[in-house]
Amino acid sequence: MKKLALTIFLMSFNALSSPIFSEFECGKYDEGKALELDPDKSYFDDPIRRGPLPKKVQDSEIYEFYQQFELNERQLLIVSNPVIAADANAPLAYTMTFYRDRWKYGSAPEGHLTIQDVIPHVIYRTPFGVLAGDSRGEFGGELVFFDLENKVSILADLNVEDIYKFPFGYVVTEGISHMSSDRGNLYIITFSKSKPVINKLYGLIGAPIASYKTKPNELLIKSKGGYQLLDDAGKLSRVVCSKL
Repeated sequence: MKKLALTIFLMSFNALSSPIFSEFECGKYDEGKALELDPDKSYFDDPIRRGPLPKKVQDSEIYEFYQQFELNERQLLIVSNPVIAADANAPLAYTMTFYRDRWKYGSAPEGHLTIQDVIPHVIYRTPFGVLAGDSRGEFGGELVFFDLENKVSILADLNVEDIYKFPFGYVVTEGISHMSSDRGNLYIITFSKSKPVINKLYGLIGAPIASYKTKPNELLIKSKGGYQLLDDAGKLSRVVCSKL
């Protein structure tokens, strides 16, 4: 009886001491391989930090700016900017215009509209248009969509890290780690009648520091808290890298 009890104890101990997460051969990031697995994607590293700039306007111009929007519509104008894209030799660019109330934002000057030029760091060409993402750290970021007529719309305010194509849709990795905050998410983009539809897929254990495909439909995501793997069925799991 004592021998049986000892055997059961040892089996229980071994079960508890087994690794919680499965081991995975993570490999290393290779941009050439990454673009080979996602040939419709491209990256751009903008050497210029393009911060928001105030544009002095008359009160009548601010009024006209607001008149463009419907009730409860977001009061932000976004348009394609091929001039900036051409000057930077970038695939594309966009410009956002909005009003910052000086009573809400102490640094906002009176009688100004704010202009933000953006060259997204990652774009993904789809049959319906182009998905583009940017992250400016604590200063924000967005996921936008350029349709086939080059009209731009914001899909979500996200600090976009990367975009990937899967059999079930386009997966966006996003998040931010700043001061005490460390959050990350996966979003899924699908298309209905040629229009993009965005939904949250999973929350991550932290902001993605890096992500890359290890196989055509297998995505490894690195955060401060460890690694997660998204497989071809859309399942997200924790893994431990056996080889880095």
